[in-house]
Amino acid sequence: FPIFLGLAVVAPDLVAAVLSDKWKDVVLPMQLLSLMLPLKAVASVLPPALYGTGRPMVSVVNLAISLALMLLALLIGVPYGLLGLCLAWVVAYPVIFAITTTRTARAVGASVGDVFRAFTFPLGAGLVMAACTYVVSVLLPAGWPAMLRLALEVLVGAAVYGSATFVFKRSLLDQSLALFRR
Repeated sequence: FPIFLGLAVVAPDLVAAVLSDKWKDVVLPMQLLSLMLPLKAVASVLPPALYGTGRPMVSVVNLAISLALMLLALLIGVPYGLLGLCLAWVVAYPVIFAITTTRTARAVGASVGDVFRAFTFPLGAGLVMAACTYVVSVLLPAGWPAMLRLALEVLVGAAVYGSATFVFKRSLLDQSLALFRR
């Protein structure tokens, strides 16, 4: 959540610093798709959960639902170009995610509330981080080099998310740090 939400916020400076200003038209599509990537990351654990509990047909039906809804959304969006396709993702994918996550939770015997509660902290802390990073991006002088602006935005974002994790979910921070020590 924090990486993708942060990417949505820093996209203008990231594109300017890494790709150059001639790529500025990809900023909005990058931002829109970045908002959907946290859901895609969470959804990637659904099929293994279904396979592990002997419910692969639920995964097949979930894929069929995803295919049908995304196909419809993309067909509606394609006449509007790249932005239309990105907006199709932003509108359709949360619906698909809600449907397939609900179906998966029920199939594996979990409550839907438990599944959604599992990512409330990363989402909430990620949104606070994104808001703080956005405020910093607005306050930084526009004339500063994009790479410097990007570095400061990333540092602020990391500090805010890290602080929130330290204060509210210390065990999560300890687990994350243990991964880097290996």
